[in-house]
Amino acid sequence: LGRKMDPSKMNLVSVVIPNYNHAGYLDQRIQSVLNQTYPAIEVILLDDCSADNSREVMEKYRHHSRVTHLVFNETNSGSPFKQWDKGIRLAKGDWIWIAESDDWCEPDFLTTLLGLAQPHTVLAFCQSRIINQEGKTLRETHWPKETDAWEGQAFIRKHLFYGNAIVNASMCVFRKKAFEQAGPEFRQFQFSGDWLLWISLARQGEVAISSRIMNYFRKHDKDVSGKAYREGLAYTEFIKILDLLKQQQIVDKTTASRMAMHQYYLFLNDPYLVSDKRKPIYLLFQKLLGKKIYYY
Repeated sequence: LGRKMDPSKMNLVSVVIPNYNHAGYLDQRIQSVLNQTYPAIEVILLDDCSADNSREVMEKYRHHSRVTHLVFNETNSGSPFKQWDKGIRLAKGDWIWIAESDDWCEPDFLTTLLGLAQPHTVLAFCQSRIINQEGKTLRETHWPKETDAWEGQAFIRKHLFYGNAIVNASMCVFRKKAFEQAGPEFRQFQFSGDWLLWISLARQGEVAISSRIMNYFRKHDKDVSGKAYREGLAYTEFIKILDLLKQQQIVDKTTASRMAMHQYYLFLNDPYLVSDKRKPIYLLFQKLLGKKIYYY
């Protein structure tokens, strides 16, 4: 028989559940957190002035022994990353998990990822299954090795500069101390702030990876990312973030140009972007790349 884990000798994980209009998914999300096999957790519930019955659902958990905060905004913050920051500042844990309110996970999610963490690990993530409203699998993320560890700068160059291997915040955990050193810039964004945050965190240490699919990332009609992709927010925020990375000397001129061309290629082949957003974004890329570029 395995020995029962002693929570008093384990790193505390602060689980921040930021919610906006996800009443129909909240019970499944919260239960998947409370049912974790890793016992040393506190749960911070935040609502960003939802218009549905989210408050009623969340109130059911007010007196749960693991729920340390239940906060309802009087007005909407305008950015999920402002809510992340708010929750993390309330957190007492050594590790942070942003458990987004419309996702859910396997019971051993935390046990597995915390089990991979070494003294220099600042970020750990598993793989995700992306599903639609009917529960149909749209795609899955993959990792070639069962468990893996990367030096942070190498991970950034290979898995963050030309894409984002951490497609969903719910699939990862990170050290609070690293977050406190990451800088405030990610809060400025509405869509891509997580990408900037992963880069800021990974610069400070090592990244641990599990190849197991333990996170379920739900895409639906109230999903913020769908609207953001249609309106081109991924591209306009990329350009702003790239400027920040250049200012902070995280990327050199050659790398920045390659990253911009990669994003421009994605823009040209994007089937979801609405037509009236194409020309303004093209002009932004033209200015960024400093030359006449192909457009149709």
